[in-house]
Amino acid sequence: MAPSFDATWFRSQQACANSGKRLCTNAEWQMAASGTPDPGNGTSEECVTNGSSVGATGIHPLCVGRFGAMDMIGNAAEWVSDWIQAGPNSTGTTWDMPSNPWPTNFPPDQTLAVNGTGLLHDGSHPTGAPVALVRGGAYNDRENAGTFQVDAVRSPAYFEYWLGFRSCASR
Repeated sequence: MAPSFDATWFRSQQACANSGKRLCTNAEWQMAASGTPDPGNGTSEECVTNGSSVGATGIHPLCVGRFGAMDMIGNAAEWVSDWIQAGPNSTGTTWDMPSNPWPTNFPPDQTLAVNGTGLLHDGSHPTGAPVALVRGGAYNDRENAGTFQVDAVRSPAYFEYWLGFRSCASR
C-alpha cells in the first residue's frame, strides 16, 4: 500500500484524528525509527533513498527499525506533530512583511495567518513564524535521509508529493 503523502500538516493531523489517532511527536518518531539502516552515501538498498518515486510501504523488508516500523527512512518524508519558531527562510533571507505581499490564490487550508503574515504552500515563511518538523527524508534524498534527518523549514501549510505522515495511537 502506498504511504499517505501530498498533504499539509493540517490535513495530516485531521486524517489522523479522523481515524482516532494523532500525528507522532518528534520524540516518538525518533524512537520508532531507531535501528533503521542508515543510507550513508545514498546507495543503500535497504531503504528507498535513491529512487525515482514514492513506493509502497513495506516493499523493502530490510528498511525496518528495532520496533518493527517500516520505511521510516526515505520513501516519503513525514510530518511530526512538533512545531518550532522559524529562523530565516530557506533561502537565508528575512522578509519585511509589509513590502512583500502574499499571494491570495491558494485554497483556504494552504494559507495560514500568523500575526497578520502568511505561511505559504511553497514552504516559505517570515522569520519567527511557526514551522512544522519533517523527519526521515524522501525517496531521493540520498545521504540527506536518515534517522537523525530533521527538516525544520516547512510551513505547516506546505505540501508536496514526497511529503507524508504516519499516525500514532491516541493518548
